[in-house]
Amino acid sequence: MPSELDYDFYEVLRADHVLKALSNIFKDQPLQFKPGTQFAYSVSWFLLLGYIIELLTGLSYEDYLQANLFEPLGMKASGFDHYQKIVKHRASPYDVSDGVLKNAAFIDMRIAGAGGGLYASIEDINRFNKT
Repeated sequence: MPSELDYDFYEVLRADHVLKALSNIFKDQPLQFKPGTQFAYSVSWFLLLGYIIELLTGLSYEDYLQANLFEPLGMKASGFDHYQKIVKHRASPYDVSDGVLKNAAFIDMRIAGAGGGLYASIEDINRFNKT
């Protein structure tokens, strides 16, 4: 079974509902092993969790986190990472290729969804860790 990282996401990013389109990539794939017998990290399950939150609450994953996590904790410098949004002091990613540091390739974080598509300031991360 190909990894979700091997998938061409171009069409997914053009979908009306990215989380649903991402879930459709792996929804019919067999389990890798019997639940409870092994462990393997997979972004897919976090994507699915984000989609379940949307289905159960009627809110987008982003709006749900804003209303139930960021606002109650006073996390004003955190959110879902839309590349179009100007985020003051956003860090720039770098990569090393053949021993040379260079700017990393662009990644549309909608692909990460609930599996890592958020940004937060160090102050907000500290605030979250203290709760």
